[in-house]
Amino acid sequence: MSSAKYAAPLRLDPHPSRRLAIYLAVSHAGALVLIPWPAVGAVAGVLLTVLIVFSLVRNFTVHVLMRGERAVTELLWTREGEWRLRERGGRECVCRLRPDSYAHPFLTVLNFAGERRCSVVLLPDSLDRDTFRRLRVRLGLHGTSPAEDGYPV
Repeated sequence: MSSAKYAAPLRLDPHPSRRLAIYLAVSHAGALVLIPWPAVGAVAGVLLTVLIVFSLVRNFTVHVLMRGERAVTELLWTREGEWRLRERGGRECVCRLRPDSYAHPFLTVLNFAGERRCSVVLLPDSLDRDTFRRLRVRLGLHGTSPAEDGYPV
C-alpha cells in the first residue's frame, strides 16, 4: 500500500461551474418563495428578501465567478500534506483541511483553516474529470482528519 508522503502534489485549478450557478439560483429562489409574507409582515419579509438576495450575490460572485480579492483560484495539496491556496489578489495562504470537509461524486466542499478560514466548493464541472477524480480518491484514502505524515495536515 502506498504512503501519502510519496504521492505527487495535487494541483487544482478550478474554473466557473455552470452547475453550481444553477444550484445557487434554484436554492435561493426556493428560499424566496418560502418566505411567509403574511405571517412575518412586510418589513420582515423585505428584510428576509434582501438577505437572501445578498447571499445569492455573494456566493455567486465568490464561488461561481471567482471574483474578488479573496476568491481562491488555485489550490496545491503538497507531499507534506499542507494546502497552499492562491487568491485572485495574488496572496498565497498555507492552510490545513478541516475534518468537516465533504467529498461526494457530485459535490466536494473543502473547508480550510490556518492563515485564512475559507471554503472551496467544487462540482464535477469545476475541474477536469481526471483531477476531480484524483482529488476524491485521495480524500477517500487519506480522509479529512489530521494525520501524522501525509494528507491532510
